Amino acid sequence: MYTPHSMTWYEKIGSAYVRHEVSPVMWQASEIAISDKQGTTAADKATVFVPFSTGTFAFKKGDVLVKGIVPDEITPSFGLSALMAKYPSTIRLTMVDRHDHGSDIVRHYELRGGV
Repeated sequence: MYTPHSMTWYEKIGSAYVRHEVSPVMWQASEIAISDKQGTTAADKATVFVPFSTGTFAFKKGDVLVKGIVPDEITPSFGLSALMAKYPSTIRLTMVDRHDHGSDIVRHYELRGGV
C-alpha cells in the first residue's frame, strides 16, 4: 500500500481529546454531495487508509484527524472549532472499518470523515 502521508489523530476520550501522531498513511481528499429534500449537503471529505504495520489503534466515530503532523493540542482555550479553522484538512470520523483479511501488506484501517 502506498502511504506517503502522515496525520494527527485526536482520540476522543470523554469530553477531552488526546493527540497522537500517525505515520505512514494514505490520505485521499474527496467530497461527496448528497441531495435530499432540504437540498444538497456535503458528506465525506476524506478517506484515510492506515496500514496495520503502522501500529494498533482504537479509531472510533467522533475522533478527529488532521492531514499532516500538527503540534496543537485541543484545550479549553484552543477548541475543536479553532483547530478546524486553522487546518482545513480536519475531519471528524464518521466511519471506521477494519480490513483484517489478505496478506499482511494489505491489512489496514479505512477511515472516512467530514466536517
